[in-house]
Amino acid sequence: MMEKRLDFFKTITLAAIALALVLPVFTAGAETSGAIEGDRAESTSTFEQKQDIRNAALERQAEARKKLEERQSAAEEKQEQRQDRQETRRAAVKESRINHIKKLADLMVRRFRAAVERLKDAADRIASRITKIEDRGGNVDEAKILLSQARDKISEAETLIKSVPGAVEEALNNSDIRAGFIEVKRLLTEAKNSLKTAHRSLVSAIKHLKADVTALENSSD
Repeated sequence: MMEKRLDFFKTITLAAIALALVLPVFTAGAETSGAIEGDRAESTSTFEQKQDIRNAALERQAEARKKLEERQSAAEEKQEQRQDRQETRRAAVKESRINHIKKLADLMVRRFRAAVERLKDAADRIASRITKIEDRGGNVDEAKILLSQARDKISEAETLIKSVPGAVEEALNNSDIRAGFIEVKRLLTEAKNSLKTAHRSLVSAIKHLKADVTALENSSD
């Protein structure tokens, strides 16, 4: 009986010793597992924080790019508006200048045509006087020559003046208006010179006719 009790106590003692040896291992394992899970949770939380920071930075960059693009677009729109206003002003100035040039050219053409008509009338009156003096027996050969020269120059000026309006339109359609008006200036200058020459010839013809009349009166005496 005594031996059985001793065996029982030995068994309990051995079991207690085995439990004491095994329990720290399980405890350590549990603690290690808890630490690993804690590290994992902390690592996950840190990653999420970093990801949130990165996403926030990307959002700020995107917003900054958007604002920059909006400012650039607004600046480009303002620049286009300024260019449109400048082009509108330039077009208005050009149109005003063209209208002024047309009016000036038209005025000059009217003046030249009026001069042509005056010289034509003068030439017709001189021709009439030549006929009268010639009928009286006067020598009017020189006056006839001068009258013919004057009429040639008047006709030449008239032809030049008729070409001016077309030359003005062509000059205004030229990309370089100043260069285009070189031809207009040439036409007007030549027409002016022709009219001056015609006027001088008519004045000389009148002088010769006066001399012819004096000679005719002296011969009749």
